Amino acid sequence: MLIAEKTFAIEASRDTVWDLLGSAIFYSLPLEKIDLLSENAFNAELRQKVGPGCLTLFFQGQLVDNAPPESLGCLLTARSKWGIVRQRMRVTFALTAVEENRTEIICTTAAEGMGLIERLLLIGMLRGLAGETLARLQSRLEQLV
Repeated sequence: MLIAEKTFAIEASRDTVWDLLGSAIFYSLPLEKIDLLSENAFNAELRQKVGPGCLTLFFQGQLVDNAPPESLGCLLTARSKWGIVRQRMRVTFALTAVEENRTEIICTTAAEGMGLIERLLLIGMLRGLAGETLARLQSRLEQLV
């Protein structure tokens, strides 16, 4: 199920955008307590307001499709504190050189196997969170180039 998709262009070469992408992604994520396990894996925590309460989600992230400087894919698994909510998501970034110093980026976030509880509790929050994160990512990349 598609959660969010955003296409935008950055005034820089594809190699430059690729070099900045990883740090810009981490800067854009509203995650807390990030623990880098390796160059390709991390654990993190996110507290998000849901209705009148707060939901804490624990994320495990792993780079799964890394093809520099064309694409980057990350598999995220989120679970609630007691494991009642569990969701897998795939986030992809495709970089295309439009001109010598202009790169188009297509960002896609999709949920895999979303059950009824996850749809009821998470879909609105995930769409809002993904949309805000992708907007911050675009802004951060524009600042860095």
